[in-house]
Amino acid sequence: MKPTYTSLLRTLCRGALCLTAAAALSACIDEDLSRCGKDYALTYRFLLQTSLDETLAREFTTPAERQLATPLQAALAPLFSEQAQDLTLHFHHPATGERLYYEEHLVGSQEAGFTLYLPEQDYSHVALANLGAEPALRTAGGASLSSLAWEMAAEGDTVPSLTQSLFCGWQYLAVGSGQTSFFMPLYMQDCAAVWVIDPRTAPVASYEAYVAGTASGFLCADSTFVYRPAQRVRTLQTAGGGLTAVYAGCLPSPDSPAEAQAAPAGRSDYSEAAGAYWTTYLYVRLASGEVTKNELYVRSPLRAGELKVLKIRLNDRGEAVADEREVGVSVTLDWKPGGDFDVEM
Repeated sequence: MKPTYTSLLRTLCRGALCLTAAAALSACIDEDLSRCGKDYALTYRFLLQTSLDETLAREFTTPAERQLATPLQAALAPLFSEQAQDLTLHFHHPATGERLYYEEHLVGSQEAGFTLYLPEQDYSHVALANLGAEPALRTAGGASLSSLAWEMAAEGDTVPSLTQSLFCGWQYLAVGSGQTSFFMPLYMQDCAAVWVIDPRTAPVASYEAYVAGTASGFLCADSTFVYRPAQRVRTLQTAGGGLTAVYAGCLPSPDSPAEAQAAPAGRSDYSEAAGAYWTTYLYVRLASGEVTKNELYVRSPLRAGELKVLKIRLNDRGEAVADEREVGVSVTLDWKPGGDFDVEM
C-alpha cells in the first residue's frame, strides 16, 4: 500500500502537530526538516491570591468561631488549593483564532512542565486547570480562541456550588523568534462566599441558602466573566461551636453595582438592594414550621480568588441582623413558596 502524505509527515516530523499547520506541511514536503518543528519547554504554575489559613485565622477569633473554622477549613480546602488536578493546553492561530493543537494532562501538583514538539510559528496559548475535576463546569467553544469558554454544566436557574479551584492563563508564544522555553502563571478565577450564622435563641430547624448575582461563565481569551443567564448557586453547610456556616464556591460578581444582577425581579426592598453587587437568599425554617426569608444584599464585590466571610445573627423570628455596613437585609416573615425559584426546603 502506497504511504500517504499524512503517514510520511508523521514519521518525518515526529508528531501530529505538523498536520495542523500549512507552513509546516509545506516545509516537510519540501524536505526542509529544520522548519518542521522543535521541542519547546513549557512550565506552568498555579497561583492563589488568598491564603485559606490566614483568612480563617483573621476572621474567626472567638472560641465558638474557632470551633467552626476547623470543619470549614476542611470543606474549603479544595477551593483554595494550589494543587491542580488536571491541565488542558490550547494552542490557537494568533490571527484566525483557529485551534491548531490541544493536549490534556493529569497533574496533581503546584507546578507542571512539559516538552512539546511544535511547528515553528507563533501561537495564542491558553492553559486551563481543574476543569476536568470540577463537575459543575464544562468547557465550550474550544475550536476557536474567541469562543473558548467555560460555563455551568447544569441547566436552569439553580446550579451547584463549585468544589475545586479553577485556574486560567493566556500567553502569546513567539515560537518563531527562536525562544524555546516559556513560563506561564495561571491565576485563580473562582471565589467563595461564607456566611457565619449565630442562631442565638432562635428555634432553628434548618437553613437553606443561595448565592445570586455571580457570573455564569468565563471567556478565556478575554478573561471576561459572563452574567447571562442569571443563575443562583446552591450553598453547602457545616457547623461547629453552636454556629453554622453556609458557603458556596462560585464565579465572581460584577465589578460595579450598575452591572450587578444581584437584585433580580421579586426583591422585597429596593432601598436595601441599592448598591448591591451580589445577594444571598437565606431561608430559616423554625421549629414551628414557619420559614423566614432573608435577602442579604452585599455592597462590595466578590472578586476572583477571594474568600469573603460575612457574619449575621438571628432573632427569635429567624430575622438576620448584620453588623457590617456593607450588608443590607430585607426580611419576609412566614414566607410561603411561590414566586421564587425552586427552594429545596
